Amino acid sequence: MKTKLKPLSSEELAYFCNQLALVLKSGVNLNDGLLLLLEDVKDNSTSELLYFLSQSIDEQKSLYSSLEETNLFSEYFISMVKIGEISGHLEKVLEGLSVHYMREANLKSSVKSSIMHPAILLAMMGFVILVLLLKVIPVFTDVFMQINSQLDASSSAAIAFSSQTGIVVLCIIGVLFILGVICYLLSFSNKGKRMLFSIFSKFIFLRDVFEKASVSRFCSAMSLMISSGFDTTKALTLSKGVVDNPKIIKKINSCEESLQNQVSFAASISDAHIFPPLYSQMIKVSYKSGMLDTVWKQISDKYEDDVNSSLSNLVSFIEPLLVGTLTIIIGIILISVLLPLMGIMSAIG
Repeated sequence: MKTKLKPLSSEELAYFCNQLALVLKSGVNLNDGLLLLLEDVKDNSTSELLYFLSQSIDEQKSLYSSLEETNLFSEYFISMVKIGEISGHLEKVLEGLSVHYMREANLKSSVKSSIMHPAILLAMMGFVILVLLLKVIPVFTDVFMQINSQLDASSSAAIAFSSQTGIVVLCIIGVLFILGVICYLLSFSNKGKRMLFSIFSKFIFLRDVFEKASVSRFCSAMSLMISSGFDTTKALTLSKGVVDNPKIIKKINSCEESLQNQVSFAASISDAHIFPPLYSQMIKVSYKSGMLDTVWKQISDKYEDDVNSSLSNLVSFIEPLLVGTLTIIIGIILISVLLPLMGIMSAIG
């Protein structure tokens, strides 16, 4: 493999799974299906990946072992493909994975959108203040100097205050953007993601969003696992791999311990307090009725909607706050310069 392979994004994984499932449903064998997908791919890295998988399967290797050799796919993804191949329901598993990763892509898109809007407002704030410092304040200073050959103490203090205020705000914005760039770079590695999660999950206004996002991923994985033929205990263990919130992981571990002590699945979920009582009751009823995978998906959808709603509310709060802050800061800078000028003009009049 001459081209350095890169991991597929959630959206690319969803597309890959969906297309491969369609190919398998049409009766084409796995190797030929990968070659068909290869014809439509333009990205060199993805082409190399598909070609490698095709060659590996052509050597009588399984798809899951071929995926494992690339070191690009998560344990969860490989485990799901493995169970699909062993059970003979690979296309069904791939369809489920496609839905799962499309949900992941939508969630990531919501998070990026929530971050981008405040970032754009901060950039606009910085630009306006920079124009005031470099263009507007020097013009007012020249006007003062033309009216009075020497600025009095109050005028000098007002101009110095407006300049210092602008500089301080610009420094704050600069630090925020540097931190943003560092966070963006850290997000490319698993270690960096864990570090960022540990930091951001400590903020009160983000803690609930992170927890709901983790629970949504967990429920989506459970739905997929159970519908693919896993028993509840195995599904619980494997689904834990998609959760990155230590608090939720601790609750899942507690649930596993209860299962090992011969406590029923529904009671273990309820005792672990992963969900509110209503959702725990829904799982209990569905466990008896045989609709467990459907209920897990419904709960996942509800948590995903809650996450999107929380992010939208957060943005709707931050945006007017930034606009108001921008207006106040610009107003303070202009008033600090205009008041002395008005005083001078009044004295002349």
